Amino acid sequence: MLLDSPPPPPDPIAPPRRRALDNPRVLTLAVILLLGVLAAALWMPSVAGLDQALIGSEAVFYALAAVSLMLLLVLIAVLGRNIIKLWVESRRGAPFARFRAKLVAALLAMTIVPATLVLVIGSEFLRNSANRWFNVPVEKSLSAAKEIAKQYHSERQESASLRASWLATRLPPGDMDAGNIAPLQAVANNELATMRDGLIEIYQTVSTPGGLRDAVFLLALEAGAPPRDIVRASADRIAARVAASGRADMTEDTVGSGGV
Repeated sequence: MLLDSPPPPPDPIAPPRRRALDNPRVLTLAVILLLGVLAAALWMPSVAGLDQALIGSEAVFYALAAVSLMLLLVLIAVLGRNIIKLWVESRRGAPFARFRAKLVAALLAMTIVPATLVLVIGSEFLRNSANRWFNVPVEKSLSAAKEIAKQYHSERQESASLRASWLATRLPPGDMDAGNIAPLQAVANNELATMRDGLIEIYQTVSTPGGLRDAVFLLALEAGAPPRDIVRASADRIAARVAASGRADMTEDTVGSGGV
């Protein structure tokens, strides 16, 4: 009796090869790589001692804009692929086509609605921040700067007046009447030693034939680097007014090199 041997078992069918995008290991590796790049972008400049201005440079801005555009294109491509695939499956009458359509619609809503809200809220926040930090503070800063400049000018003017009054009491009256320059110059040099930039001009009051008082220039000393375009005639005029009136007086002259 002849018995037929059983046929050999068929070769096992190899499972279909999954695509890289369907492989959980590849997706996990891609997510880890992306998180690593973001962490490096945040921490490497401070660790390496790079200039923080580099982060806000145009090169980084254009690089981030290019990455954002690429991610947007990838999102559009993935969504478009899923929509086309869903449309083809619905035309063929594939099972679970309606469920997949609802799933894709839910994913679209979960993607578009938050992105739209972030765009609207972010735009409004940036607009309000720009109005808050660039409109009102600029006006306040300008007014505060003007007030500080006015106060500084007033303090410097008062300081110069007090210094001139104190120096007038230190000058020897006998040497002033006799016109002795050396003692007057010694007192003026001691005062100039306390200045960084300054100019001292000393005048002597004399009587005119008409019985009036006039001012005669005696000496001028300077310290540091005062403006070179100071007009001597202005000092002569104010000295003549003070000598004629016998009262303290002051004036302001704007020099071409800047300052008052």
